Amino acid sequence: MAEADLGKVKLTDAELSEKIIEVNGGVKLGKDADGNPGYVVKDDETGADTVIPFSSGGGSAGELPIESFICFAGTEIVCTGGSSSYCKISHLFDAPIEISKMNQIKTISNMNWMSISSYDTSGLVRRAAIFLYVEDDSGGIKRIQNTSEYLTQSTNTATINLTGKEIIIPLSLIVNYKNLLGIGCEFYQHPGSGSAKWFKSRLGNDGAPNASMMKCVIS
Repeated sequence: MAEADLGKVKLTDAELSEKIIEVNGGVKLGKDADGNPGYVVKDDETGADTVIPFSSGGGSAGELPIESFICFAGTEIVCTGGSSSYCKISHLFDAPIEISKMNQIKTISNMNWMSISSYDTSGLVRRAAIFLYVEDDSGGIKRIQNTSEYLTQSTNTATINLTGKEIIIPLSLIVNYKNLLGIGCEFYQHPGSGSAKWFKSRLGNDGAPNASMMKCVIS
């Protein structure tokens, strides 16, 4: 059997701390004032230790990049009597995201906007646009819709395939605000003129949520 030098069996707290730092490659661990674990860095000027919390990895504290998802599976929209109908679906982030630190907001849609039943599709108009919830310096919240590019815009079409549809949302829409709070999509449809017109559609299959969603990537 090979010999091993175990050294001292009992170590003081200071000696144990030194051993742990040695095993961690010289990195000292600790907790910040809120109790969050992290690594310790020393200020060369003051000599004081500061704990930098580990990243949560999921963007829960507003770190970038962030990925989020909105599921539309099984959502239905009905418009009758020549009147329009709206449907808004949104997702709020775990924590506000500072807009000044963003480089890009990209959405990737993957769903079919399908007809369930209708009187006819002549004059039918359907449109979908992405919107953002933002917060200003005073804490006021505003909903801003991206109309520079619609997710979809069509006439006289019973089924719209949005598989792999990508949109880059211009940051110029929100550059004057402080935080991004959430993202969503507004679906609009109008069956056409005439009181007898009606149209019912579904945003994807409620039994296939992974095939009926919009992914948002913020970097």
